[in-house]
Amino acid sequence: FGLFPNAFRSREGNLYYVDFSDAPNVTPKTPVRRSGVKIGEVEKVDLDDESGRVLVTMRLDKRYPLRRNEEPTLTTGLLSGDTAIDLVPREKKDGQPPEKEDREAIEPGAKVDGRLAANVTRFLDRATAVLPPAQEALERISKSLEKFEKMTPQMERTLEEYRLLARD
Repeated sequence: FGLFPNAFRSREGNLYYVDFSDAPNVTPKTPVRRSGVKIGEVEKVDLDDESGRVLVTMRLDKRYPLRRNEEPTLTTGLLSGDTAIDLVPREKKDGQPPEKEDREAIEPGAKVDGRLAANVTRFLDRATAVLPPAQEALERISKSLEKFEKMTPQMERTLEEYRLLARD
């Protein structure tokens, strides 16, 4: 039984619902962390076929409720590719620490908005979308330079004739 410590534990904890625009690699059992410490896990993932939005049901340990100043943020490890939902404190615009009421617990069963953390893969995906127009522009520049090179001997002859004409 030591290999399966949670096998006979009842489903305890508070459920929260997080709405994501996109939730790549999120599955049941995806960890939910606060300050790098696992405090819960994803229980269910639902896709709204009409809107394309993803509703993630996460269960947090009762000792660690979701707080008003936290934003569920989907993160992916750069090298490992591991996915987790990190509860990240929202930054105040003035850089001040959160006020006491911002740290109040959100009632279980609440629905909150989540966000995707910026990562290299997403930046590369966006860069890839820009690549075809950039490639086309480079091809046009290359064709223009080829035409210019073809005209160079004629331009040199014309300049030589002007030089001779000026000398005469």
